[in-house]
Amino acid sequence: MIPTDEAKKMGAIGLFEDTYADTSKIYFIGGDSKHLKEAYSIEFCGGPHVDFTEKVKSFKIIKQENLGNKMRRVYAVVG
Repeated sequence: MIPTDEAKKMGAIGLFEDTYADTSKIYFIGGDSKHLKEAYSIEFCGGPHVDFTEKVKSFKIIKQENLGNKMRRVYAVVG
């Protein structure tokens, strides 16, 4: 957990911004807090997002949800 303002300065993105508390959990894909330029994505808790699964290479799908008209949400473990 880090201060939400600090996460925003790092470039973290997310939805429902007005619901974040003073501290938030963030995810890094392809980097970390010391290697921000290497990160494909910095996301507020709610799950990391990538445009293409090729970016994360190896992953295991653990859950799927139907979001409606030809849209699905996929939950996966990376690594």
